[in-house]
Amino acid sequence: MRKYLRTFAAAMAVVGALAAARADESEDAMLLDPDIFDRRFYAHHNGDLAFADLTTKEQLEQHWLQYGAREGRQASPTFDARTYLDEYADLRAAYGTDTRLACLHFVKWGRSEGRLGTRPVELLDPLALDDPNVAVYSPQNTRLGVVRVEPTLGDSGWRINQWATSQPILPDQASIYYTDPALGAARVALATQDKRLAVFLDRSRWVFELASSSGVNSSSGGSNIFLSRDLATPIPIGDDTRFDLDFELKAMRVVKTAAFDAVNVGQCFLGFIISSSEGVVFIQKVIAEANGSSSGAHVDPGTRAPLWTGPLDPDGALFTGDGVWRHGRAWLRDDVAAALATTYPTVAGGTVTIHDRDPSHWSLTSVYLGLETAGNAALTVQLRTPSLHP
Repeated sequence: MRKYLRTFAAAMAVVGALAAARADESEDAMLLDPDIFDRRFYAHHNGDLAFADLTTKEQLEQHWLQYGAREGRQASPTFDARTYLDEYADLRAAYGTDTRLACLHFVKWGRSEGRLGTRPVELLDPLALDDPNVAVYSPQNTRLGVVRVEPTLGDSGWRINQWATSQPILPDQASIYYTDPALGAARVALATQDKRLAVFLDRSRWVFELASSSGVNSSSGGSNIFLSRDLATPIPIGDDTRFDLDFELKAMRVVKTAAFDAVNVGQCFLGFIISSSEGVVFIQKVIAEANGSSSGAHVDPGTRAPLWTGPLDPDGALFTGDGVWRHGRAWLRDDVAAALATTYPTVAGGTVTIHDRDPSHWSLTSVYLGLETAGNAALTVQLRTPSLHP
């Protein structure tokens, strides 16, 4: 009898193991449901995977199944497990913070119950897509032409702008082997003739890079380069409107002659343009500033629009070129409220105030990322996964 029971128990163990394996396979299939997992989205919005050389279909799927779903990573534009749990109290009560179980619930039951996999979110397309066309614009914002370059920015809605630059990036200057000792190794890039401004894209890591050094090529004394995107539809400023991106300030070298040096300048910032029937206001979140000034306000003499500046870091910290990847987030309603309540001095000695100070009456129309250098300065920053959450 005992021998029979041992044999039966062993058989049941095998049956149980087979059933568990089939269950695992079934769950794996659910986790690879196209509403849950989009390989391309997963690679674009989780830049550390490329750093770990996880780029093939099999590698990305395996990482998602073993780690990504449990870590709460987002692998599809239509489903975010963390948001799914946040939105439904019964799921939080049942699963706590288990994002893998949240994914399985959505596929098994949530979708058919009409539950939403994520809040309505407009994601700014990844900076690196397949279209090899890069539109280049002059300082006067006129289209100079299309640059064909490999790797590419792509047809993502982003464009390269330069401000007050006497040597714009021209369409026939596509693959320049750019070398600047202050900014590191040579790369293939878009660059001005004197190679003071450059744009890079490392497709293997899905990273976009802006670089600027000195200011001798600029009619106003500074090298300024911007990556900008105009929104197809203005987005009203709401309580939860935010912008997220990852950035790495790779190098920042400014030789100053005084603690505050107006000649030798380096600055990196994230910018927003908001508008209403009253006009437009520029808001800039400073990532790095050679002179240590992370806040201020004035009427910009070029655009004649109010320009409000504050630090990207909520604690007011300004980052240096330490080569560390960080996550940046800007809560727009708070910044807009502060900008609308500010009095702006003008070059002529006057002031400008904004009458409509209700953030909900204003809308976001454009986003930009920029560098400014002047004098003896060099700056390079890498960017990835920019996203706008209305």
